[in-house]
Amino acid sequence: MIAFVREIVRVINEPCRSHSAMMSASLDGRLPRATRIGLSIHMVLCGPCRRLFAQFTFLHKAAKELGREAQDRILRTEAMPDDVRDRLNARLRGR
Repeated sequence: MIAFVREIVRVINEPCRSHSAMMSASLDGRLPRATRIGLSIHMVLCGPCRRLFAQFTFLHKAAKELGREAQDRILRTEAMPDDVRDRLNARLRGR
């Protein structure tokens, strides 16, 4: 229980720049409960992080609604670096 509370306090006190990865993991459902709670509390207290999370949420929902054909077309574009394309393909195929 103490470790749980310590994790919540640690996340609340992390600098804002470290929260973006947590936000993304939260939307993907890959965040431990204590970390998720700490992040939620931090966002209640921090307007910039709250706005960033709203933007992440919008983009996450938009990507889900994007059809498979459109996703494939976007991933075939040559303007995208190969490593980025490979990571996106892996994430999209994992759904």
